[in-house]
Amino acid sequence: VVEVEDLWRREPVAVPLGERSYRVEIGPGMRRTLSSILVELVRPGGSVLVVSEDRVWPLVRERIEKAIVGVGARVLGAPLVFPAGEENK
Repeated sequence: VVEVEDLWRREPVAVPLGERSYRVEIGPGMRRTLSSILVELVRPGGSVLVVSEDRVWPLVRERIEKAIVGVGARVLGAPLVFPAGEENK
């Protein structure tokens, strides 16, 4: 698990779809660096898809939504909130 987490921390995951390409940022502490990541990745008026674990989401919801709005973006639909546990990842 530690080795996989280290790989995820090194580089974002690129999803190459031509003009619709996007990056997936995964890792611990993402909420602390979210604003700087959003400024780099999201155009004003753009959309952000939020994916979270059900135990984490209530703790970070306000901060994440504020960061998204703060860069002039919006949440794309309802956040995808999954039950906790490795079997759901």
